Amino acid sequence: MKTSAIIIILLLTGTLSAQDKGYVQNRISIETTCGHIPLMNPQKAHATDTLFCERLAYNEDYYEPYTRRIIIYDEFGRIIETIYGNYPWGNYKNSFKEIFTYTPFDSLATYQSMIWNDSLGVDGAWDNTNFITYTYDNQNKLIRLEKQFSPMDIQEWENNRISSFEYYPNSFKTKKETIEYFNAEEDVWQTYQTHEYTYNPNDQVTEKVTHYSDDDGQTWSGTSRFTYNYDETSGKIVIQQVPDGENWRNSWRFTHILNDNDAPNEILKVMWNTHDSAWDTLIQEKRVFTYNNFGQITSETYMSKYFEWFNIQKKTHTYDQNNSLNGGTNYDWDFNDSIWVAKTQCALKTNQPLLIHETSRLLNFNFYPNPANGVINIALPQKDRNGLIQVIDQYGRIVKQFNNIPEKITLLHQPTGIYFLRIKHKSGANTKKFVLR
Repeated sequence: MKTSAIIIILLLTGTLSAQDKGYVQNRISIETTCGHIPLMNPQKAHATDTLFCERLAYNEDYYEPYTRRIIIYDEFGRIIETIYGNYPWGNYKNSFKEIFTYTPFDSLATYQSMIWNDSLGVDGAWDNTNFITYTYDNQNKLIRLEKQFSPMDIQEWENNRISSFEYYPNSFKTKKETIEYFNAEEDVWQTYQTHEYTYNPNDQVTEKVTHYSDDDGQTWSGTSRFTYNYDETSGKIVIQQVPDGENWRNSWRFTHILNDNDAPNEILKVMWNTHDSAWDTLIQEKRVFTYNNFGQITSETYMSKYFEWFNIQKKTHTYDQNNSLNGGTNYDWDFNDSIWVAKTQCALKTNQPLLIHETSRLLNFNFYPNPANGVINIALPQKDRNGLIQVIDQYGRIVKQFNNIPEKITLLHQPTGIYFLRIKHKSGANTKKFVLR
């Protein structure tokens, strides 16, 4: 049975997805052993990265080859292919492959995953597993995600899942997501799940209600609810609830202690004690984060509490001079010696990318100031303003986009850190980096 190579980014396993930020995002990064790599990084134009990881051998005397991942970028710095493999018995073996395509607005258009099948051909070959198509409206809002699946050794696509999205009027805020699965036995689509969102005047999610249906796709059999509370001292508190008769009963609480960039310094997970009708103070979990000056995560520490707090696991991330991820180490806590033990260590190497200023048909433009405090001024002749301009953050997300290039771009509510200005025009294209502080 094949498994999906799609990776959903969670803050805590089984808790909150990217959709809980108040809007639906298509996939923006790939998850690796040493951290997340954005799908788009203009500084990686024409580059090929190799991420090589070693793990501590069983007897803990040396490190042995563990995994290798090849990441291939196109001329715009978008990931178009990754090939992942491991080293069983010391020899490299292909495991899975991913292929990405994009829309003219740099949103993900299709995603295809394959696994290596030793039974195909003479020496084995890539075997299709999943194919996802993303559909957007004229405002570049994701409105439909359609997934197809290919069973082992069968080179045909079968319907699997459709997610459709509704938005509040004149907004990018998701109102409802409906998930349908294909019933192959009856040859019909059946609604499986819905997510409904409400917001406060600051466009922050205040409630997410999920409904589940029975196998017939008609009868609703289950519900869960997340409620969100925000304040300056506690940050963000998310409470998961389940039905209890006609009322709601608490299940989990997630407290996000936020920094000045609204990124979590700490996420505390607490379970509801039904016996005492109170939040459990004896058994808890938390993740603690540290960041560099550009807002990039440098470490994540996972801790657990059983009367007292103790360490469990830790991840560290390193970055190169261009602020791109270039390595990381995963640790386990040794309870006998009370020290961190490096279990996996990774390093990423880049084949010489084609530098941005070396690209053909380079469009010359200037902007100021850099660093910027919230407003960017674009210096460009009026005849060249009929083009596309995008502001891209360090994670590859498009945070601003204009089909006609304005004289000023306001970024007052964006977190500080590294950003890119990308301009596409009939006379050329160019990308430049700036710092927002």
